Amino acid sequence: MLSDIGSLALSLVAMWFTARPPSPRKTYGFYRFEILAALLNGLLLFVIAGFISYEAYKRFFEPSTVASGTMMLIATIGLLEKSPAHLF
Repeated sequence: MLSDIGSLALSLVAMWFTARPPSPRKTYGFYRFEILAALLNGLLLFVIAGFISYEAYKRFFEPSTVASGTMMLIATIGLLEKSPAHLF
């Protein structure tokens, strides 16, 4: 979720920059900022995917213990919440 918010914020900043009018020094305006924002967003997604892959690789050799009691309690609550008896 944080990466989505960051991507949206970067897009908003890029839109704000590209809306600025061209100047004598920057004849194309700031349209290249959109390209740089997209490049940064893509690079960050690759970094995040690499981190997730690294963490998954580590868990193959050192699996964490599952809190089965808590998991079963939450699953039971979710199952009861979605039971067909509530539909009638």
